[in-house]
Amino acid sequence: MISLMPVLLVAVIVGATVAITRHSRHAAHAAELGSFARSTATPTAAPRNATPRSARPRSATPGDAVTAQPANPTLEAALERWLGAGLISGEQARDIELHEAELARAQSARATKQELHRRVPVTAEALGYLGGTLGIVGLTLLVARYWADMAAPGRLTLSGGAAMLLALAGFLVDEGAEPAFTRLRWFLWLMSSVAGALFAGVMATQVFDADAPTTVVLAVSAVVAAQNVLFWAGAQRPLQQLLALAGATVTAGALVDQFTGQVAVGTAVWVTGAAVLTLGLLHRTTFPPLTTSVGAISMIAGTAIAAEPLHGAGYIVMMLTVFGLLALAATTLDIGGPQERLALTIIGAVGALQTLPMTIGHFAQQAGVATGLVVWIAGAALVFAASRAAVRSPVAVEVVGGVALVAGAALTGVQSPAFATIFGLATAIGLIALGTMPGRVLLSLFGSLGLMVNVPWTILHFFPGEGRVPLLILASGAVIVLVAVWMARLGGRFRRELRR
Repeated sequence: MISLMPVLLVAVIVGATVAITRHSRHAAHAAELGSFARSTATPTAAPRNATPRSARPRSATPGDAVTAQPANPTLEAALERWLGAGLISGEQARDIELHEAELARAQSARATKQELHRRVPVTAEALGYLGGTLGIVGLTLLVARYWADMAAPGRLTLSGGAAMLLALAGFLVDEGAEPAFTRLRWFLWLMSSVAGALFAGVMATQVFDADAPTTVVLAVSAVVAAQNVLFWAGAQRPLQQLLALAGATVTAGALVDQFTGQVAVGTAVWVTGAAVLTLGLLHRTTFPPLTTSVGAISMIAGTAIAAEPLHGAGYIVMMLTVFGLLALAATTLDIGGPQERLALTIIGAVGALQTLPMTIGHFAQQAGVATGLVVWIAGAALVFAASRAAVRSPVAVEVVGGVALVAGAALTGVQSPAFATIFGLATAIGLIALGTMPGRVLLSLFGSLGLMVNVPWTILHFFPGEGRVPLLILASGAVIVLVAVWMARLGGRFRRELRR
């Protein structure tokens, strides 16, 4: 599960960067479209008695500057109407046309300059990426070739100087001018953070003689977090925001690890993640979906760190954390926005896929009945919450609850097949009965599934020997036919209730 955390973090970085940069572009583009639409709005139809343009009086000779510009049908139609209504004279119409032609030429020149202005930031951005990448590659080659022969002051000067120069270059970029400059500043500060991490590692190992990996991690994460708190500074900078929050979480865990054991480290990471999650849901930071995602991932990572020494108790805490995140995403309470709920849903689902099989497998080996009953009770709670409209997606929650009911009854068979078959049949019949109620037709589907699984299982368990084969075939066929007829009769209800 821990190996998935970098993938989630990369997805958060890419999504945050694309969302913020595209938002600024789309806002500017929408403003331009609105201005263009207002300036070229279609006029009302001209009166039937409007004077033709060819009959319009002229005070100037044709072939002047007006003909150098493309015709403006909107303006011509308006002039036709005004001339026909006697609102303006032919000379005034000519003056208006000349004035608009001059404005059109000026706008065309401005558009050409703006296009050139837009190309310059993109070129500067590309050159900045190239230069920053070459600088990091050059630093890496210098480190690889001369690092072993360098004394500690030389290593600190090389890494620290690179970090400061890249940070200064980022400060000199005017990010408010163009989106390209904004991305360039993010990139330069990201490279500065890489060099700063190297500086912190050298400081810890060469100056303070630290040999414990957790001590080195503490130094590196603390420096990266401090750098990016300054870089972030409450602005829309998702890369720096991510590094600041993630660095602070890692710093908290590494600091606690200097004094105590693994359980306390996991607890510290979990608590820090919960605090970050709260800030994201309350919109106390820029780009709340990113803050929410970092907090949720940190909470799951914290439970994973503590689960190894705690065993069963650690698995329970891990499951409670995952389902707590999913509950926050599904609740009807006014917590966070759609993007934060989507982030919680994705992270919680990935966490559940990793932790649920592991937890059930751990407990089912020694307490299959108890484990199955716990899963069954959780499914019943989900079905009840869906029936009361206490969640934002009742259909999805009811599906998960129905699966948990059928699966929980089957899990008890790990310890007691006799109990599992009887309990499974009772659960299936109960689900079919509940499915007859208005708005609960999905439960009939899961009840039918339970019958198809538990009837053959019951025959296999309670009727041993070769003579059970005909009975098994007959019973299975009868159940399948009954389920098919039942589903056919419920077809209209499925269409009506699931469409809502």
